[in-house]
Amino acid sequence: MRQRYPIQIQVVEKDSGNIVFKASLPVESIFNSSSKFDELLAYVERKYTQTIRECKELLKRSTFQKRANSKAYWIIGDSILKFMRSLEDTPFYLRNQCAFFARDLGLSQTSIWKIIRFRKKFPKKDLIDPTIPWSLYREGRVELSR
Repeated sequence: MRQRYPIQIQVVEKDSGNIVFKASLPVESIFNSSSKFDELLAYVERKYTQTIRECKELLKRSTFQKRANSKAYWIIGDSILKFMRSLEDTPFYLRNQCAFFARDLGLSQTSIWKIIRFRKKFPKKDLIDPTIPWSLYREGRVELSR
């Protein structure tokens, strides 16, 4: 089994006022690293930035609706899980993943955890009934019908 290194995602504000995400490793990991680490960290930063942008856009669109869109939360959970799966192709893992997503999406860690749990429980978006409010899905009160 190959060694995996914990990474953290830092928020960095540029002089222009733009915010970018930077992946970082603990110092002890750098001594064991290869020259490909910089390239792989840049890949992680791009994927994380893309995931956050997509999720923020969905959250922004769903706030204009009277009732939270359950399918939008499914897509957010799917995006987060896709990002986490993309890390499996690297020597990294994201420590405290819910904390980073919560910080960067403006949600609580509990909300992120519930969104991920919801997405895992309903493996396909077409299993989501748009007439059922997100609050029932969020609290785990809707069962998967087969």
